[in-house]
Amino acid sequence: MIHRFAALLILAAVAAVPSARAADPARPTVVELFTSQGCSSCPPADALLTDLARKPGVIALTYNVDYWDYLGWTDTLATPASTQRQRWYAERFRMRYTYTPQFVVQGAMQGAGADAGQINAQIAKAAGMPGIALTLEKTDNGLRLRLPATKVDGEARVLLAAYDRRRAADIAKGENAGRHLTYTNVVRKVVPVADWNGAAKTLDLPWDKAWGEDCAVIVQHAESGAILGAAEMPW
Repeated sequence: MIHRFAALLILAAVAAVPSARAADPARPTVVELFTSQGCSSCPPADALLTDLARKPGVIALTYNVDYWDYLGWTDTLATPASTQRQRWYAERFRMRYTYTPQFVVQGAMQGAGADAGQINAQIAKAAGMPGIALTLEKTDNGLRLRLPATKVDGEARVLLAAYDRRRAADIAKGENAGRHLTYTNVVRKVVPVADWNGAAKTLDLPWDKAWGEDCAVIVQHAESGAILGAAEMPW
């Protein structure tokens, strides 16, 4: 059921924007991992996310969720907003529950665990999906984003995700007690900055270095969840 619905989401993404060249380096694929320090099966997925972050054309982001905290360890990196984002995806995938570890690729496909073959196959498929190339640059006061004119079936949202490149934690209790865990590109804050209907647009975006070390801009279809375009800006 999940895989069948993921296929429908891909078709929705195709309808949302015009065709574009596959594997365009200007259109990176966004890979999001939902993980928890209280989940014993998560460390291999965390390591896989670190490997994926090194791949050209991939924006890899880690979201620590808080719903396993009741098991005896409070995740030091978890935020309610990360949990809410995963639940938003669960609604779009028509899933009755959330779980960790879960990968979401380009907002249109999902997978459990640390199956590198499955995730890399989804990344390859996402490279062939239609999308847009974003232009992102620094300004004196933040960032400037240029969106090209394109047809969007419905409405998209522009999100600014602030993240830290590397975080670590020593786990004292719970399923990972005694382990030293490391995480890559840990999302600390997601800021909705604009709605977008496909018209050519230039946006000046806020930025506060207190939010995180680096940031990524994600343009995401409001209904299907498919990511139409993304760009990252190291600081």
